[in-house]
Amino acid sequence: MTVNANFFRVELWLKQGLEHLQNSSGLPDREHWLSVLKEAQDILLRSRTDTDRAYATWRQHYYEVNRASKALWTCCRQVGEACQQWGIEGLPDVAVPYLEPDRMHQRAAEVLQFLEPLDRPLPWLDKARSDLKEALSRAAAAVQHEADTLAEYRQKVRARKVGFEHARDTYLAFYEENKGALPHQGKAMTRLNPYFY
Repeated sequence: MTVNANFFRVELWLKQGLEHLQNSSGLPDREHWLSVLKEAQDILLRSRTDTDRAYATWRQHYYEVNRASKALWTCCRQVGEACQQWGIEGLPDVAVPYLEPDRMHQRAAEVLQFLEPLDRPLPWLDKARSDLKEALSRAAAAVQHEADTLAEYRQKVRARKVGFEHARDTYLAFYEENKGALPHQGKAMTRLNPYFY
């Protein structure tokens, strides 16, 4: 018979199994199973906490990428407006959504490439170049941090899966070994039986 279990169901099994072991002294190997179920519970809960923390960190860096991309978008828009105001032609008017960081980074690099050879005495030109270079640098760093934290999050997800499988298998082993000594009726039976729905 197979067991369909999710993370919260396995967590509940472990909790109820531990409660039952703490409140009854008649089970064989009680101390062993208390230790084994507690360890499985700790691994399961730690893996969840680690995964949640890694996810939150990754999302924070994901938003930083969007903020940095929006700063690039703002610099490009300001350069476009200044070129239009000063009658400088040749800068392609391309609309790039800032929520597409790769395209926005490419667009900002094109705008910077357009500005580099300009040698006209324009009061805004040096600041525009400087701002664009700085925004490009921040955007590249944000993308790298986001990629690093995403890789760490994926690693934690794999560890969470291993922790889940270990906890599930540990509880099922506990149940199979002790089902003859566990309650066979009432709420205690339904709480402890992983095959009962």
